[in-house]
Amino acid sequence: MRAKKVKSFDGISIRGKEIVMGKGNSKFSLFHSIIQIVLIDAVLFSIIFGFATGLKLPVDRIPLLGAIIFFGLICWGIFRYFKAGVVIFLPILATYIYAGYKLFKELENGFWQIENYFIILMNKYYGTHAYTFLVDDYTPAKVITLLLIFAALPLAMVLSLIILNKASHFLYYPITLPFVIFPFVVGHIPSTASFATYIAATFGIFVLGNRVKVTGARTKEEKAAMREQNKEIDVNHYYVNIMGSFLLFCGVLLLFGMISIFLTEPTYNHKMNVPKVKKQLQVKIENFDIKDIADHFGFLNNGKIVIFHYYTASGGLNEGKLGGVGKLAYDNKTDIIIDALENSPTIYLKGFIGSTYSRNAWTGLSDEGLGEYERYKDLWKSIDMEAGDQTGGLVKLLANIDKNININRFHEDVMDIQNIGANDKYIYVPYYSSLMDNMNMIVENSAYVKSKVKSKNYSLSFYADLLNKNLLTEEFEKEFIEYKQNLMYKAADPNLGEKLSERLDEYSEVENEYRNFIQRFYTQVPDAGLYQLKADMTGKYAEMIKKYGEEKALGALTIYIRSYVQKNTVYSLSPGTLPNGKDFVEYFLYEKKQGFCTHYASAAALAFRFAGVPARYVEGYVAKPTSIRNGKSIGTETIIVPNEDGSEKKQDIAVREVRISDAGAHSWVEVYKEGWGWVPVEMTPGYDTEDDSEFTGKDNITPSATPTPQVSVTPTVPIDKDLDRDKNVDTTANNTAKKTVGYRDIVRFMMGALLSTIVLLLAIGIIMKIYRYIIFKQAESGKRTLILYRKVKYLLRMAGIPLQEDNYKLSALIVEDTFPQLGEREFIQFIETALKARFGYAPVTPKEEKDAYQYYHLLKITVYGKISVVKKILCSLYYI
Repeated sequence: MRAKKVKSFDGISIRGKEIVMGKGNSKFSLFHSIIQIVLIDAVLFSIIFGFATGLKLPVDRIPLLGAIIFFGLICWGIFRYFKAGVVIFLPILATYIYAGYKLFKELENGFWQIENYFIILMNKYYGTHAYTFLVDDYTPAKVITLLLIFAALPLAMVLSLIILNKASHFLYYPITLPFVIFPFVVGHIPSTASFATYIAATFGIFVLGNRVKVTGARTKEEKAAMREQNKEIDVNHYYVNIMGSFLLFCGVLLLFGMISIFLTEPTYNHKMNVPKVKKQLQVKIENFDIKDIADHFGFLNNGKIVIFHYYTASGGLNEGKLGGVGKLAYDNKTDIIIDALENSPTIYLKGFIGSTYSRNAWTGLSDEGLGEYERYKDLWKSIDMEAGDQTGGLVKLLANIDKNININRFHEDVMDIQNIGANDKYIYVPYYSSLMDNMNMIVENSAYVKSKVKSKNYSLSFYADLLNKNLLTEEFEKEFIEYKQNLMYKAADPNLGEKLSERLDEYSEVENEYRNFIQRFYTQVPDAGLYQLKADMTGKYAEMIKKYGEEKALGALTIYIRSYVQKNTVYSLSPGTLPNGKDFVEYFLYEKKQGFCTHYASAAALAFRFAGVPARYVEGYVAKPTSIRNGKSIGTETIIVPNEDGSEKKQDIAVREVRISDAGAHSWVEVYKEGWGWVPVEMTPGYDTEDDSEFTGKDNITPSATPTPQVSVTPTVPIDKDLDRDKNVDTTANNTAKKTVGYRDIVRFMMGALLSTIVLLLAIGIIMKIYRYIIFKQAESGKRTLILYRKVKYLLRMAGIPLQEDNYKLSALIVEDTFPQLGEREFIQFIETALKARFGYAPVTPKEEKDAYQYYHLLKITVYGKISVVKKILCSLYYI
């Protein structure tokens, strides 16, 4: 007869003389879980808000606080319930990466904004005069909040590992201390709430990291047993530590709140002897130059990834962002490979083109300009030309005319271009390219050429001007008249000559109308600032026309402007970065007076505009004649070369492979020559320029010394003005801030990522279930019984019942106590059948297999009635 069972509430079941120590649920209570979440969110709140309030950063508090609570809860769930947490975390991680990619510029600007606020506070506290840096047109509060939100996720993950006892507690201090120290360095205390929370949490973490260990083992077996014992002690001790940690956290938080009433900022300054400390630190800070650090770690910059973005750039190409690069450094690795005739003049390959200037940056045409450009595109198409390919189309037309009148001024050639290490966002195009002949090239914008096919290797047909005339001093309207007259008398076919003459007339009419667009949008200058340059250049082009006539005026103005920007300025590869609040061109011309090609090209472009001549800023690559001649010979080409007397001769010219390194990256100016189009103009000292001998003997066109306004040696940085977000941001900067990712886009992407993850996991589960079903059906009786045993073992684990194989009769008692409808005898019978199948001392009979399956099926129904729907689905798809 079975003994009477007496059940107690402490996990002990008494059956006669037999005592069974049933293991209770190893999971924490709800209260333990709440304590863990509170500690994670408290530490995360303290370091994020402590950092923000300590540096007086403008932030949107509600979104930031919401992100802290959300990330803390999510990261706790991931590491507390890892398998279920991963399913939730995957779409969040996908959204995090997607948003980081889309919002990279905003995050980058958020970092720069924080840097500026730190420098401003440092200047005020130590009396230093370190420069801040110009940033793009983003609202500081938004980009700083965004950056802190992005920083909150990895911080929450590390803190969750520490508080859940899955990582060393010593990791807490190097992770959190920098956020708290930075405000103190510049004499500021974080907000009372955040700082008190950090101190209280730190005490709590200290208690949480306390350990009790058993030592003294000598043999290998003793050490193994000691490790297991320490592991069990550690788990049990953590139950106590987490409670003690939370109580200490609450106590210290209450105590600190009371102390903070008496410890004010003046008291802190007095007790810490702040004046003496400030003097000591001021000496060190004044001698500290961050450019020295950047130079020391310059090897980290590889041309594509620039660690020290502000201070060093490879090649100087910065897509029109002028003020961020203070020093050029070259790795001399090949960026571009071209083939060219060895007698070619300087070859310019243009990539980025800046149309709109905004104090510290060049950007493309405004939305209004692009809209206007669309209208002129249709006008050019009406005469079978492209607006963005204006000069190439004209040269092609003139080349056809030349063939009919036997002048051969232009030599048609094909240039193969290989992009090895240059920015592949741009197609680098030689001047006088016939882009319409290349079906893969798109000219949607007057400033950029795009490729339909993503390729770093491409070929472009272009026309080399063998006479190499100075285009700035030519009068094209007169030249076109001369061309038409020659066509009437020299063309082999009069009808063809008349047709070409009409085409030339059509071109002149459209180009004349197109000038209205060019004049309107490429003479725009900032509304404020640059007053000295404006005063010196206004009316200068009209003055040159009066002195030298229409034909020579642009050439004379070019020489004047070149002399103006080069006079009293020095070419330097390390002029330093632009101070906050300064205009890039104004600072270069009248204060620093040091710069490289970017400085000279920007200053000259604005000088042309103030003088009334359309101009724009260009970045690309340059191959000088010496570099071309020193290139590797890859063949010869026979061309017809015109002589000075008008005759012609055939000549074999070597074709050379020209490798252009990052040292060949360059900036220059394009000016619009009426009748022709955009002409490259060199302004940087040391580069080839057009001959100015034709102006010799005439009135001196060299400007007087560049005036220098009186400026202080070091700029003053008033804290109140610089901390005002409206003063700290350049309101005329580029329009990229408008093209940002909205919260709806992120939520929409997250929902899609979540749905995709769920569908993928369901698909994998269904495939696994089908695979398990096939394996089960194909197996023999013994193996099927073992498969049922594994499923029963997992179902018991889901119900919180450990299956002890060495004492399965004890497990049978626990099963019966938990599920009375499942008898002890049936469980023992099932286990003995499984043991029989495992060790194979006798075959499993069909009846035994049937009984085993029935027991599994009954257990499945019983357990499924006790667990949630989600657990049922996961269990069914992935395990049984």
